[in-house]
Amino acid sequence: MVCSSEKDKGEGQKLKLDAELRRTGRPLTLPIDTECTFHPVGKPCDYFTREVGIYMWRNIPLDRSGWKNVDQFEKTSLDVHLKAKFDLAQVEKDIHASKIKGGIQQVIQKRFSDRKHYAKVEFLNGGGYADIEGARNKVPEDMTKENWHKAIRHFLTPEHIKRSLANAACRGKQRYANRGGSRSYASTSFKESLQRLEVFHKTHTDKDGNFSSSVAEEDYVSIYLKCNELQNFLSSSYPTKFGSEDVDGEEADDGSDDDMEMI
Repeated sequence: MVCSSEKDKGEGQKLKLDAELRRTGRPLTLPIDTECTFHPVGKPCDYFTREVGIYMWRNIPLDRSGWKNVDQFEKTSLDVHLKAKFDLAQVEKDIHASKIKGGIQQVIQKRFSDRKHYAKVEFLNGGGYADIEGARNKVPEDMTKENWHKAIRHFLTPEHIKRSLANAACRGKQRYANRGGSRSYASTSFKESLQRLEVFHKTHTDKDGNFSSSVAEEDYVSIYLKCNELQNFLSSSYPTKFGSEDVDGEEADDGSDDDMEMI
């Protein structure tokens, strides 16, 4: 079944969000990373993603191959729900409005994928393909029976099974794991005032600073050296603008930190 700590964390975030809404009496403002991802960041982002996940689990059938294939009615219902808690109207006024809306949609798409994954775990733990009827009778907490049965019908389709096998093969090729949890690099950078290379180090090392794998350490060193090389080039070529700024710093506004956004 879905990890209880994950569920408890989601409910805890929801309670904190509700308390914040009562305190302010208005929808919460979402800080946005306008340097790279155009995704929400910081604590409000945590509230946002948890709220999206909880709403999807309780109200939206997880029987589509992706968020883009979900009925428009379901998408509109989620949008109305979120606008009551988050100031999404601010996005329309921003100079980067189209990019921010795209970034928010990416967050929602990812959350839909996450919810489907948790539903699949529930299905497999409840009997899976060996005991489909048994799994059908084990409706997950907070999900309707109708939506649960829709999800199972989706898991039984040849298209889903083929995609699952392909995804499993792809995960097997992953070079190393991110130890930083589900939070994005941009959100961690914003919340902890870290530059992105520092976030890479933080999310690929243990509490003693040891890298999770030799490959991760090699990549970090390679990126670090390339950043220094680029910084030296910029400092010598444009001393008045880049003299003492780090390549991953806030002052590099002409795309000079594009290399770093790839990590």
